[in-house]
Amino acid sequence: MMKNIKVSIIVPVFNVDLYIKQCLDSLVNQTLKEIEIILINDCSTDNCGAICNGYALNDARIRVIHNKSNIKQGLSRNRGIKIARGEYIAFLDPDDWIDIDFYHKLYNAASKSNADIAKARSKHFYGNDNYSKPTSFNKAINKGLRKKRPLYLSFTNEHWSAIFKR
Repeated sequence: MMKNIKVSIIVPVFNVDLYIKQCLDSLVNQTLKEIEIILINDCSTDNCGAICNGYALNDARIRVIHNKSNIKQGLSRNRGIKIARGEYIAFLDPDDWIDIDFYHKLYNAASKSNADIAKARSKHFYGNDNYSKPTSFNKAINKGLRKKRPLYLSFTNEHWSAIFKR
């Protein structure tokens, strides 16, 4: 068991065998090595369960949970939160991938100021090297602050581009 886990990354998995390898490759190759990767297989009917198990055999930082019934993304993430051991928690969708220094940068920013949340901008990939412009979440955050909403509610569509203090 790894000590001093900095970030626990929770990935709910369901029928994404066409994409899951790219997601997992982006996680296992992170420059921040003190991570745990929690894969919650939510009763996939494709090869996801076997793919997740295969990655776990090759990387001790990966834990795979196989749900006994399909409980959807939200409850699968909650299962991951309950067993997470990291200082921070992150979420990644199984059809997404991230830069290899993504969690290193977020963790350094959060720990430097003892922040509860560190958030990054993101781009959406549409295929054929076609990306969106980087997101601008400052408007959403400012609007949420004016309405006295908790900060994390201002970027719910991009839960995967942040880390949250456990």
